[in-house]
Amino acid sequence: MQYKSNFWQDFIYLNVAMMKYNSGLTQDPDKDDPITSLPSQWPFLAIGTRMNGWFDNNIKIYLLGNPIVWWSGTMSLGIFVCMLAYYNIVRDRQQQLLLEQEQQQQQDQEQENDVAQEHQSLQPSSTTSISTKMTDQEWDQFKFIGKITLGGWILHYLPSFIMGRVMYLHHYFPALYFTILLHAFLIDHLLHRLAQHLMGSMVL
Repeated sequence: MQYKSNFWQDFIYLNVAMMKYNSGLTQDPDKDDPITSLPSQWPFLAIGTRMNGWFDNNIKIYLLGNPIVWWSGTMSLGIFVCMLAYYNIVRDRQQQLLLEQEQQQQQDQEQENDVAQEHQSLQPSSTTSISTKMTDQEWDQFKFIGKITLGGWILHYLPSFIMGRVMYLHHYFPALYFTILLHAFLIDHLLHRLAQHLMGSMVL
């Protein structure tokens, strides 16, 4: 009879075992290791790490990372959060304007000309409408990508602050991948919005 283990029991057991093992990898207090780093230093590439021994006959390799990729990924985190807050405010305001328009139309159904003028006056300016108005599908995509990339970065980065083991720069790599993906998405998103703005300007 073949034994089938429980997935969740194995999952919890392995993670607890890894956590205990990593907690034991602490730095010797009597040894000064200049390449150890703190999680707060990783997003800004404040320190590198060696990938070899320091013996005289060894080739010296120092892992630093590409500053352009590293810093642009970190900036993308803040830019995305600001854009998310901005889009939320704009969409709420647009919904309020639409509600006001509907109420005004119901009150002035007999005066079609006046209603048309008031309807135009309540519309956002052409620049605001083109640069901020998003379809529901675009908005859902923006939020979905944010959940994947920003959420993935948080889940891979924040646990580093509660780990008791000695830390090095390469421990940030899993979180770094998500910042790179987010940066690529923001470039694509902003280029798409710019194209919409230019097309709208040409039409106007």
